[in-house]
Amino acid sequence: MSSLHSSSVPSPGPQSLAFDRAAPLYDATRGYPPAVAEQIGAAIIEAANAQPDTRFLEVGVGTGRIALPLAFRGYDYTGVDISEPMMAKLRAKVAELQQESASAAAPIRLQLVRADMTALPFPDASFDVAVAVHVFHLVSGWKQAVEEVLRVLRPGGLFLHCWDESLDAAAHEVQDRWVEIVRELGGEVGIVGAERRSLVTDYLRERSLPVETLRTVTWEAQESPLDAFEYIAKRIWSRTWLVADDLFAASIRRLESWATNRYGAQYTVPRPKRQQFIISRARR
Repeated sequence: MSSLHSSSVPSPGPQSLAFDRAAPLYDATRGYPPAVAEQIGAAIIEAANAQPDTRFLEVGVGTGRIALPLAFRGYDYTGVDISEPMMAKLRAKVAELQQESASAAAPIRLQLVRADMTALPFPDASFDVAVAVHVFHLVSGWKQAVEEVLRVLRPGGLFLHCWDESLDAAAHEVQDRWVEIVRELGGEVGIVGAERRSLVTDYLRERSLPVETLRTVTWEAQESPLDAFEYIAKRIWSRTWLVADDLFAASIRRLESWATNRYGAQYTVPRPKRQQFIISRARR
């Protein structure tokens, strides 16, 4: 038995950067390998001290890379996102997985709601655990979004602010060089919301909430310098969306010249890319 509910709630003007344009490539470029996704799901369950009746909320649910491992374990899971194309991908994945696991004993209780996270359409104290993964940099009113998350958490509930962290010093070399090039050309690579993850942690501590950092799943992927270049050139990275088209085209020409000279014969050779899933846990 399973249930997948969807609804759309109007909000008073979105304050979040929608990922509509990223939906077709999101899973290929930002998704986790299946085994890693399961380990991350288990880490979240442990961090939440989840019980069978624990109610989860995820803001910025996207295509479900976090939601699916938990929902398919039978947890009551609600996902909010402003992007309908992203949630459409998630609904399609749920339908496919339900067919593959029709005999699964645990019911799938996944509700999807289209709404801006700065105006969550839920009563106070509706959830036991709130999850947000690498999302507050996309929200101009990120403090309001944090307040909304805290509002819908029950007293004593847990807010899990999560992200992937690179363990290799040179992992973002191509991205960092592109940012430098844009600035050299007279432009700026802005961020819509919180510029650093630590700002969210600092804000929670300012509100006298206890916060602890949990370093959980570690995994290794492969990425060539060319892959890193194309992540920028194809405008998959959300920070590229805010740069004017003419300036962006000029920056890509300069970046490609730099990258081919910088890496030479190694430009197309995959290199290990080690990452870790971080959970910043705060209790309301």
